[in-house]
Formats: sequence, structure tokens, C-alpha cells
Amino acid sequence: MPSRTRLFLNAEAILYIVILINMQRAFLPLPVSPLLCLASIFLCFLYALSWLLESDIFHEGCFFLNAALLFSLCADYFLIFTDFYIAGILLFCLAQLSYFLLLKRRISSALRYAFLFLLPVFIINVFYPLPVDAELLLSLIYVSLLSGNIRSAFKKNSPWMAMGLILLLLCDLHVGIFNLADYIPALASALSGWIKNSTFLIWMFYIPAQVSLSLMSSSASIKNFKKVKSGAGGSDDLLPGKPEDTITQAF
Repeated sequence: MPSRTRLFLNAEAILYIVILINMQRAFLPLPVSPLLCLASIFLCFLYALSWLLESDIFHEGCFFLNAALLFSLCADYFLIFTDFYIAGILLFCLAQLSYFLLLKRRISSALRYAFLFLLPVFIINVFYPLPVDAELLLSLIYVSLLSGNIRSAFKKNSPWMAMGLILLLLCDLHVGIFNLADYIPALASALSGWIKNSTFLIWMFYIPAQVSLSLMSSSASIKNFKKVKSGAGGSDDLLPGKPEDTITQAF
């Protein structure tokens, strides 16, 4: 394991433990906890950026990975420290779009996933009116992109990316639970205990997700992806250029 990776994982582990314990015990002053949360995400971006800057050759995969981590960092700032929630969600959408481009998916695929997620909401809204607003629509677009990326990550045999995106999905599930009262008050009352602990669960999944995704930056596989087209459907799937260039080279 490179010393840089060891240092990064140790720092993240310390921050992770302190953040989670503080959410249960509240032993730190109020301004410190959100700063530690943002610091853990900043370290992920800094770690990935160090590998990008070290390379003498421009690698598209590393660029899109760093773009995704930067968008996530900016989104966290807006969601933690400001009331500009729409800006935060939009930046998370851009992060997932960056992963879409990293996986060599077409923009048309992103639009198709967004349509499949938005259509049921409009159908449900006919029978059960929901407070459909920009935040809800952007959140659904985000989840649609995330779902498409999870599917692609498994097809590309990228375990760290797949694990990171699944952890993100679990994190976002609890974000949805936390905001459930705004949309379905009756169901929110039945899940009050879950909602109470949702903030703890959000960060329990979110930090490992970002760590897993940032670990891709040190792997040779992200630099050797090749575009592969199938004979029938013209698929734009992405596969590693060499079998030995696995994501586990981060270790």
C-alpha cells in the first residue's frame, strides 16, 4: 500500500470515528462537527487530486473522477453551511453526471434514466397530490443518475466504484427518510424513530462512499479504460485496457 494511501485512510478513519461518536454524544462544540464532516470530504478530493497532478499525461478517467469529487465537496458545503439546497442537489447531479461520463455513458442514457424516475412521480401525483417542487425533481434526477451509474459500475467490474455508489445510495435513502415529513406526513409519523437517527446513518454511509470512490484515483485501471462497441446495439460500455490493471492496485 502506498504511504499516501495509508496516511489518507488513517486520517479518514480518525475523522469518521470522531464524527460518528460526536453525533451520538455531542462532546464537540456545534461549529466543529460540520467542519469535520466537510474536512473528511475535502481529504477525499485532495487525495484523488494528488494522483491526478502527479501524472505527466492527461487521463480522462482521472479528470472525471476528480470533477465528481469536487462537485460533491461543493455540494456538501451548500447543504451543510447554507440554505441553498437546490444548489447543493444540482451539484450532486453534476457529480453523478461526471461518473456517467467516466463510465463512457451517453447523455441520452442519463435522460432515459431521469425520465423513468420522474414518470412514476407524475402518475402518483394524479391520485395522491405531492408537493412537487424543484428540490424533489432534482433529487429524482440525481437518484436516476446514481442508479444508472451503479448498474454500469457492476458491468465494468469496478468493485470500488460499485461499492462507493451503493453506499451513496444507502446514504441517500436516509436523506429521503429525513425529508419524508415534507412529502408524506402520515408515513413520516410511523417512521419517527428511523428519522431521528437518519443524520447519523447518512454520515455513516456517506464518508465510506466518498473514500471508496476516491481510492479509484490511485488505480491503474481508471487510466486504461477502452471504449468497446458491441456488434448489435453499439454499446458504449467501458472495460479495463489490461486484465491485470485492477482497481485493487490502490493497495
